[in-house]
Amino acid sequence: MNLRSKPYFPVLMTILIAGLGHAFLGYIRRGIIWFGGYVFALVGLSAYTPILFGGDVTSPFLLQLVEGEIAPTGAVFPLVVLVLCIIDVYLLHRANSQTSD
Repeated sequence: MNLRSKPYFPVLMTILIAGLGHAFLGYIRRGIIWFGGYVFALVGLSAYTPILFGGDVTSPFLLQLVEGEIAPTGAVFPLVVLVLCIIDVYLLHRANSQTSD
Protein backbone atom coordinates (compact mmCIF):
# COMPACT_ATOMS: atom_id res chain seq x y z
CA MET A 1 0.00 0.00 0.00
CA ASN A 2 1.58 3.23 -1.20
CA LEU A 3 0.52 6.05 1.13
CA ARG A 4 1.78 8.69 -1.30
CA SER A 5 -0.94 7.66 -3.74
CA LYS A 6 -3.73 8.21 -1.20
CA PRO A 7 -4.94 11.83 -1.00
CA TYR A 8 -6.37 11.48 2.48
CA PHE A 9 -3.06 10.64 4.16
CA PRO A 10 -1.28 14.01 3.63
CA VAL A 11 -4.56 15.76 4.48
CA LEU A 12 -4.81 13.87 7.79
CA MET A 13 -1.20 14.70 8.55
CA THR A 14 -1.95 18.36 7.89
CA ILE A 15 -4.97 18.27 10.18
CA LEU A 16 -2.74 16.94 12.97
CA ILE A 17 0.09 19.43 12.40
CA ALA A 18 -0.12 22.21 9.83
CA GLY A 19 2.56 21.72 7.17
CA LEU A 20 3.28 18.08 7.97
CA GLY A 21 1.45 16.84 4.87
CA HIS A 22 3.55 19.17 2.72
CA ALA A 23 6.73 17.76 4.24
CA PHE A 24 5.43 14.23 3.59
CA LEU A 25 4.95 15.09 -0.08
CA GLY A 26 8.49 16.49 -0.26
CA TYR A 27 7.67 20.19 0.03
CA ILE A 28 9.62 20.75 3.22
CA ARG A 29 10.15 24.50 2.86
CA ARG A 30 6.48 25.00 1.99
CA GLY A 31 5.49 22.92 5.02
CA ILE A 32 7.67 25.01 7.30
CA ILE A 33 6.10 28.19 5.92
CA TRP A 34 2.58 26.83 6.50
CA PHE A 35 3.49 25.72 10.02
CA GLY A 36 4.97 29.13 10.78
CA GLY A 37 1.89 30.85 9.41
CA TYR A 38 -0.35 28.68 11.55
CA VAL A 39 1.67 29.34 14.70
CA PHE A 40 1.66 33.07 13.91
CA ALA A 41 -2.12 33.02 13.43
CA LEU A 42 -2.59 31.04 16.61
CA VAL A 43 -0.36 33.20 18.77
CA GLY A 44 -0.40 36.57 17.07
CA LEU A 45 -3.85 36.94 15.59
CA SER A 46 -6.15 34.90 17.78
CA ALA A 47 -7.68 35.28 21.20
CA TYR A 48 -4.84 33.12 22.52
CA THR A 49 -2.59 36.19 22.72
CA PRO A 50 -4.11 37.67 25.93
CA ILE A 51 -3.72 34.29 27.61
CA LEU A 52 0.00 34.31 26.84
CA PHE A 53 0.46 37.83 28.13
CA GLY A 54 -1.19 37.94 31.51
CA GLY A 55 -4.47 36.09 31.07
CA ASP A 56 -5.68 32.86 32.63
CA VAL A 57 -3.13 30.18 31.85
CA THR A 58 -4.62 27.53 34.10
CA SER A 59 -7.09 26.16 31.56
CA PRO A 60 -6.30 25.27 27.93
CA PHE A 61 -7.26 27.53 25.05
CA LEU A 62 -9.81 25.08 23.60
CA LEU A 63 -11.47 24.64 26.99
CA GLN A 64 -11.78 28.38 27.40
CA LEU A 65 -13.21 28.60 23.88
CA VAL A 66 -15.83 25.91 24.61
CA GLU A 67 -16.76 27.40 27.99
CA GLY A 68 -17.32 30.80 26.39
CA GLU A 69 -14.47 32.61 28.11
CA ILE A 70 -13.06 33.41 24.68
CA ALA A 71 -15.22 34.56 21.79
CA PRO A 72 -15.42 32.03 18.93
CA THR A 73 -14.22 34.72 16.56
CA GLY A 74 -10.84 34.49 18.28
CA ALA A 75 -10.31 31.08 16.71
CA VAL A 76 -11.20 32.17 13.19
CA PHE A 77 -7.71 33.16 12.02
CA PRO A 78 -5.97 29.90 12.97
CA LEU A 79 -8.83 27.85 11.51
CA VAL A 80 -8.74 29.78 8.24
CA VAL A 81 -4.99 29.21 7.95
CA LEU A 82 -5.43 25.51 8.70
CA VAL A 83 -8.22 25.11 6.12
CA LEU A 84 -6.13 26.89 3.48
CA CYS A 85 -3.20 24.63 4.35
CA ILE A 86 -5.40 21.54 3.93
CA ILE A 87 -6.67 22.78 0.57
CA ASP A 88 -3.11 23.51 -0.55
CA VAL A 89 -1.80 20.06 0.39
CA TYR A 90 -4.77 18.39 -1.32
CA LEU A 91 -4.23 20.37 -4.54
CA LEU A 92 -0.48 19.63 -4.44
CA HIS A 93 -1.18 15.93 -4.04
CA ARG A 94 -3.66 16.04 -6.89
CA ALA A 95 -1.24 17.87 -9.18
CA ASN A 96 1.55 15.42 -8.33
CA SER A 97 -0.63 12.38 -8.97
CA GLN A 98 -1.78 13.75 -12.37
CA THR A 99 1.78 14.40 -13.53
CA SER A 100 2.94 10.94 -12.47
CA ASP A 101 0.16 9.16 -14.40
